[in-house]
Amino acid sequence: MRRRRLLADLAAAERTRLTLVSAPAGTGKTTLVADWARQLVLRAPTGWVTFEEDTALWPDLLSCLGRLGVAAPEPRSGARGADTVSRSQLTTVAEGVAASPQRLTVVLDGYELVRPEEARDLHYLLEHSMGRLGLVLVTRVDPVLPLYRYRLDDGLTELRVADLAFTDREAAELLHNAGVRLAPESVQAVNARVRGWAAGLRFAARALVDDGQPGRAAATAVTAGADVNEYLLGEVLDVQRPEVRRFLLETSVADVLSPALVTALCGPEARHLLTGLGHLNTFAEQVPGQPGCFRYYPFFKELLQAQLAYEEPRRWTELHSTAATWCRHEGLPDRALTHLAAIQAWPEVAELLLASDQVSVLLSEGAAAGPAWGAATRLPDDVATPAAALVRATVALARGDAHECSQELARARARTDAAHGTGTEPPSPSVDAALAVVDAARATMVDPAEQAGRLATAADEVTRQAQRTAGLRHPGQLGLLRRCQGISATRRGDLRAARSHFEDGLALAADPAGLPSGVRADLLGHLAVVDALEGHLAQASRTAEESLALADGKRSTAVCHGEAAAHIALGAVALDRCHPKQARHHAAVATASPALCGHPLCQGLSELVVAGAERAGGDLASALTRLGAGAERLSSGDPWLADRMRLEAARLGLAAGRPQLAFSTLEGVRHPDEPQAAAVAAVVLAERGQLTAVDDRLGHLHRRPSCLQSEVLALLAEGSRSLQHHETARARAALDRSLRLAAPEGLRRPFREGGPMVQRLLASDPSLLRDHQWLSTRGTVPQRASGGSTASNPANASRPLPRISRDGQPAPVEELTAKELEVLGHLAQLLNTEEIAGTMFISVNTVRTHVRNILRKLDVNRRNAAVRRARELGLLAEDHTVATVDAAAGHG
Repeated sequence: MRRRRLLADLAAAERTRLTLVSAPAGTGKTTLVADWARQLVLRAPTGWVTFEEDTALWPDLLSCLGRLGVAAPEPRSGARGADTVSRSQLTTVAEGVAASPQRLTVVLDGYELVRPEEARDLHYLLEHSMGRLGLVLVTRVDPVLPLYRYRLDDGLTELRVADLAFTDREAAELLHNAGVRLAPESVQAVNARVRGWAAGLRFAARALVDDGQPGRAAATAVTAGADVNEYLLGEVLDVQRPEVRRFLLETSVADVLSPALVTALCGPEARHLLTGLGHLNTFAEQVPGQPGCFRYYPFFKELLQAQLAYEEPRRWTELHSTAATWCRHEGLPDRALTHLAAIQAWPEVAELLLASDQVSVLLSEGAAAGPAWGAATRLPDDVATPAAALVRATVALARGDAHECSQELARARARTDAAHGTGTEPPSPSVDAALAVVDAARATMVDPAEQAGRLATAADEVTRQAQRTAGLRHPGQLGLLRRCQGISATRRGDLRAARSHFEDGLALAADPAGLPSGVRADLLGHLAVVDALEGHLAQASRTAEESLALADGKRSTAVCHGEAAAHIALGAVALDRCHPKQARHHAAVATASPALCGHPLCQGLSELVVAGAERAGGDLASALTRLGAGAERLSSGDPWLADRMRLEAARLGLAAGRPQLAFSTLEGVRHPDEPQAAAVAAVVLAERGQLTAVDDRLGHLHRRPSCLQSEVLALLAEGSRSLQHHETARARAALDRSLRLAAPEGLRRPFREGGPMVQRLLASDPSLLRDHQWLSTRGTVPQRASGGSTASNPANASRPLPRISRDGQPAPVEELTAKELEVLGHLAQLLNTEEIAGTMFISVNTVRTHVRNILRKLDVNRRNAAVRRARELGLLAEDHTVATVDAAAGHG
């Protein structure tokens, strides 16, 4: 195949004195230059010299120049038998070249110009040929010419391994020509594996043709056969000088070759080999952003490691151990784990996982934890140390197997007790602390709320003891513990304590070691849940979006549920703001998370959101059935959550205009004096006309702090009671206070889904509604009977309240941020997600987060609708793009 991209680059060789095509074996150097030379020879005199091992430079070069019409003298034999030329002979040759009527081009293929005296003579010839000689060096080793001087005067054309690497499109063409047809993603996998290496692609093509199912073996085709390894051994490794060969083998154990690590592995004398590694053309590349550091191509690294293990197995083990010690000392636990796992030093692997605070990473990120997860999951069952048993317990819990986790925790405790009893060296404090934290994490999944809380408290005591006695400071583990404490407190209904625990955990991010992103995302997700439960709806939305952005699309593990919790918080906010479709969407995303099966809190709250959305859609029976089953299931282990289910059922019955149903549901509430229960009961009793009982319930509320929803419900109950007593002024004052209290958060649900008395209260003062435009969303305005209750018909209970606006348009509850407005402007210009990300220099995921926020705040579900809505609100100026927005609704 013709590589037109590189042929265009070689066109510059017709104007420069020196062209260097320097790359490892099998990169297509000769094939490319030959294709270029075949075209050049038609226009200008061109010579080609191919060098074998027993050939010398000057005889062949001078002979080639002679064929091109330059009178060239015979070289003389040097002291060591090498053919050399004198300075006067060089001058004669240079004058002959300069006198040529046309520029001459000579290709030297396969000669390694490493002798300084030859390089000086060749440089002299190029300098004194008056630009009439163009030399093309095709080599595996950089010449010792002063390349910097050629670069300074634009006299050098260079092509190196990165330039010769096949693009995915070129790789697809090569494979297709070889009879292999792959999907684009499979081509990309093969090409990424070989880094565009031409020979590697040819070997892959052969393997894929022989396989018969090329798509299946695409990613590993390069290493599936022995051909590629034999090629690399014969053409790359075994042709090196002995000291270079040994350097390549011994440094292959490292992922990144830094000067300090190379010194630890091979001694200080190896540093100069590292410096010149990029010029040896041995499939090594500089590490971006790390000056002086290199890494081997994956396929070459695998060959080197296999060869080292074959030739010197003891040295292979020793080097991995040395590298692990160095990495651990430098604060690189992931790399240290990789080295220890390679030599199956499993007790050391387990100890390092605990000592480097990897327990929190394993539990929060699961399979996404990289080397830590790989090392932990390979830990054999017969490694009997307490640390090993604890690591296996952590892996089991991350996979959702609480039973296996309990068994491994029991083994860890037994071995810890045995170590204490026999007088042998006891486990480190990090083992005791991690054991307690993992058990607390397990308890949040399967134990009753009270038991989970006790274990979290006990883990806190053990951790504090380890901090005092051993200076243990593991931010990830502490963050995980605060998460357990916060979830346990939430399950008990102690939202103030839950908030304190979550915020304490997030404060650990200020630690220099920081928090694992999974733990931070989880803490934020649960803090958003607390915000939503307390009625801080705007804050809940912001915190949930921050959690989702941090999670960045990673799937939740069985332990950490940040993504699920964040979506549940957003669903609760949408429900309270009377956006049932959005609520159902977020609940569906949360329910689809594999983590939800082990999280009673998120499971229960998701059922609440789904039930509210079902009732808003007119399916009261399904909503009540769902809530009843949930309350029954949670009654023994999570009584507070079970009460929330019953209270929600009562509210739904009230919204449907069935106060008797709501009243009977309240009889099952186990803690009727809790603020939310008292507030719901007050509204239900007001609907039933039991005004004395309303006063009793309101009295309980005044004595205890309550959340926003409870305060608003209490004020509505007070207003309904005053209205029934014909105390119009007091009723209006209570309604006004409730509206002003709910307005900053956009809390519509108590008003739009209130019972008949609440609807009468709202209808009693239309002027008050005009002052609270936020209460209405776009939709059909119900027709109310004059002088009667607007919600006496249950079918009307969920309809929007009347909207009286000065401009006839609703306004968003929350203002758009500056970044969201910028994204909105790009949406109006019909840019897709990737184009917006490139324009704003942000990630695609960040753009998606901004778009989600825009759709939610503008109460729409499509991008074109958001643009149109923004124009209605004056957030975007009218321009020529408005007419084409609908046509581009699917754009991006």
